[in-house]
Amino acid sequence: MIGYCYGGGCIKPCSNVTLAAGTGFYNITENTWDRDLTRNFIPNINIAFCEITDKALLGTITLNNKKIDVYGGFGDFQTALRGMDFGIKAKAAINLGTGSQVAFFKNGFNEAYELRPWNTKSIFRTITHIPSGRAINVFKTIIDNIFTLKSGGDGIFWDIWASLTVNDVINAPLHVDLNIFNAAWKYSNISGFIQLKENVTDIKSIIASIALNWLKQYKEALNIISDNSVPEKIIVGGGCVHRADFIVPVLDILCDREIITTKTTVDETLLGLIKFAKQRRLSGENYEQ
Repeated sequence: MIGYCYGGGCIKPCSNVTLAAGTGFYNITENTWDRDLTRNFIPNINIAFCEITDKALLGTITLNNKKIDVYGGFGDFQTALRGMDFGIKAKAAINLGTGSQVAFFKNGFNEAYELRPWNTKSIFRTITHIPSGRAINVFKTIIDNIFTLKSGGDGIFWDIWASLTVNDVINAPLHVDLNIFNAAWKYSNISGFIQLKENVTDIKSIIASIALNWLKQYKEALNIISDNSVPEKIIVGGGCVHRADFIVPVLDILCDREIITTKTTVDETLLGLIKFAKQRRLSGENYEQ
């Protein structure tokens, strides 16, 4: 997929050379888009390609009172957020996918979170690599493997997951740490486990505990990036949102905030890509939130 490259502060859209090369459609000898490749890939479509330059500036960030230019383009996280109407419907967002992130509009920086460019005038705080679908799937595989060894049938994890009620999850009895891969938000040599208790042996309670501790991460992360001032509305998107009915109500209870969903069947990343492109075309210059 060719990503829309936003050139903050530029008169027209442009792409940094490195980003252009990453699409696979860059002609290194001529420093331009390879039109033969793109015609074969997407025939009969007239596309206005952005300019390729080594001066494609997104904007600036300030660290220790020093302004630092940021070069690059909007990645899939920013486009997903735009598809969710982050900044329009809510100033805080949770993206639940294979991996996951939280985002919040506010300046200032410390080592607990990252800063990402949004447009030429604003940035947002984020915590990324919060364990989500990828980590849940590992627990799912372990539980299903144990079950199929005994029964020889299909796995049970997702069926039980989808059947969980809000009360099942909120009252889940075990502590589960989902930081099971090296890049995970709070990975350490002792992370990644299911706490065991003598009187909790039923599989439904174990799966409910995985669900509860998965969702608790987002309350903690939002408190960190908002300096414990989480806005009254949080927008939630991503593929995992639709995996079970308990997810949004439990987030609402945990965060004690109104949870808004995107209510779209279109992939939010693709939707955001379209919205960024349309707004840039309409503005004719700098994208405004």
